[in-house]
Amino acid sequence: MNIYEHFFHKENDWKDLDFFLRKRMSELVELRNHLILDSYISEYESKYVIPNMQTSNPEGVYDYPSADYVYGCQLREAMTILKVMDYKSCCFARYLNRLKEDEVKAPAINSKVRERIKRNPSSTYEEIVKLDESLDIATEIEHMIEVGEIVSEPKDKKTKSDKDNFVWMDYPKERWRIMA
Repeated sequence: MNIYEHFFHKENDWKDLDFFLRKRMSELVELRNHLILDSYISEYESKYVIPNMQTSNPEGVYDYPSADYVYGCQLREAMTILKVMDYKSCCFARYLNRLKEDEVKAPAINSKVRERIKRNPSSTYEEIVKLDESLDIATEIEHMIEVGEIVSEPKDKKTKSDKDNFVWMDYPKERWRIMA
């Protein structure tokens, strides 16, 4: 099992995983902070989640259940961001260890990744990682993203609104671009 499969099991439904995997760690920190500091989440938790948990009956069912779709979506998104940050940290540590052991593999892996991106800039992160499971491609991709050798850019930006005027961001489909 490679590191990607270890972190992101198929049975889990990771919200917008490919979008977050393409980001630098600094961008993920900004997204995480935005979600954590979101006034909707803290308001919803203080008004409904905490009081309902305190007034649950002995069977563990809330007296006034208040499931909220937006709140659940934001929690799943935050969970995905945190998991991706953990994954990227692990990949970076592995990358540094690999440099000490074998500097010969890195250029070969790097050229495989570049070749795939040139052929198909719309490849998903997972497709690139699975190019060759005998190589540690995930750590090289993370290094390339962090140093800016490859970037991900949206094909288009779209938002949609529902009847309650909530603006939802559909994370755009992205494509890779080789910078250096």
